[in-house]
Order: sequence, then structure tokens, then C-alpha cells
Amino acid sequence: MILLCLSVKETRKFAEIEKHKEIISGGIMKTYKSMILMFLIFLVGTEAQVRTGFIGGLNFANVNQSNFNVPDLDGMTTYGIGAIIDIPISTSVSIYLEPMYIQKGSGLNTEIDGSISGDSFINLNSLDLGIDFELSSIEIPVFFKFELKNKFIRPYFLGGAVIGFNTSSKIKLSAFGLGYSENIDDYTESVEYGLSFGGGLNIPVDQVTISLEARYTFGLNNVIKTNKLRLPSNLFDTDDLELEDVDLKTRSTQVMLGISFPLIFDN
Repeated sequence: MILLCLSVKETRKFAEIEKHKEIISGGIMKTYKSMILMFLIFLVGTEAQVRTGFIGGLNFANVNQSNFNVPDLDGMTTYGIGAIIDIPISTSVSIYLEPMYIQKGSGLNTEIDGSISGDSFINLNSLDLGIDFELSSIEIPVFFKFELKNKFIRPYFLGGAVIGFNTSSKIKLSAFGLGYSENIDDYTESVEYGLSFGGGLNIPVDQVTISLEARYTFGLNNVIKTNKLRLPSNLFDTDDLELEDVDLKTRSTQVMLGISFPLIFDN
């Protein structure tokens, strides 16, 4: 009877946690949808000159981990490339979008001790084992942007919401000079959402603008489904290792170079 009561309490506690997660997730998605709606309204109704262009650069990625008993994960340097859509709503304020293909993830390099026996005995003392978690996605950030309209160099600041649609996720293992990669899409969420803020410098050159931008993006939801992650062990010909209570949220610092121009050039 005591065990049954404990089981019921744990079930209710788990249900309450999931309910809170759904409320938070729903609130963020409603905010994001509202920003998209505002973007569409201004896109149709604005008389100001809309600008578009291209942007790309480096992404210094990592993940924030909790309930996961491993050493601190190493960051990785990846890249992102995308487009610019800048819709003014006043002299200094605009709605700013950067739809982008971007790669995220982190790595872990560690030493393990032990041995594997089979057809031959392999000593694993001080074996360097590399584990990389790689996530590729299409991100759609929607920012509010404030720009100081100086004549030559124009500083700007931006902040807003980000939604990402994951296109692929992989776990890569490396040891003995060999590597093995496996798709883990079944273990990762298809949608990721977060917040982003940063700033940059716009340098006008006639009607073209060159931009140097830096921003920080942090994911709000766990990218691992049901808090479980399976690590393939094909490299060692052993059973797969399933990790429980895995909570990974992406973190990224982007340094980008962009170029934009008006949709309609002035004569």
C-alpha cells in the first residue's frame, strides 16, 4: 500500500511538471506567432523601404547540461549562413529577420580505463575517446532592432525570439584513430525555441550596407526527447549505452558578416 501511494504521488508530480512545461512552451510559441503576425502586417502596410540581403559567419556552439553526470562539455566552432529581411517601422526601429541554416552542438574528449576481451585483448588504459553531438537546423529569428542613424557607422542593438526546425542530429564517436557516426533524429526534438540578443555595426556604402554583427542565442527547451539518449557502441562491438535524465539546451555565440540592399533602388 505504501509503495502504491508513493507511485501515485510520483505520477502526479511528473504530470504537474509536464503541465508546467506545456504552459511555458505554449506561452513562448504564442509570443513568437504574435511577432510573426506583426511582421506580416508591417510587410504589407509599411511605406518605408524594406531591405534584404545575405549574412553568414562563425557559430561558437555549446550545450548547457543538467542531470547528466559527465565532465563539462567542450564547445565547437561551426558556421551559419542565411538571409536578411529588415522592415522599418519608424526612423530607428525595425523588425529584423535572419532565417538561417546553422550547425550547433558540443564535444567531449576524455580518457577511459579498462579493457575489452574477445578475439583479442585490447588494453584501454588512457584511451582518448571523443564524443561529438552535432545538430543542424533551419533557424528563424524575429528581432526588434534599434539603430542609431549616424552618417558613417551606425551601431544597432537587437533582441527577440528564435525558433529552429532541426534537420539532422548525430552522435560521433572516435577512438583508435577510427570514427563512427550515427543519426539520432529519433532521440531529438524536431523544434527548438529560444531567445537571442546582440548588436552590431552598419556601414553604409551608397545604397548598400555592410554589417558586422555579434549575438548570443540560448535554447529554452531540452533538445533530447523523453530525457533519454542512446549512445551507439558499434565502434567497440558492445551493447548500446542508454543515458537517462539527459537535459541538453543549446547555447551559441554568432559572429556574422552581412550585406543588405533596398528591395527597390533609388534612381
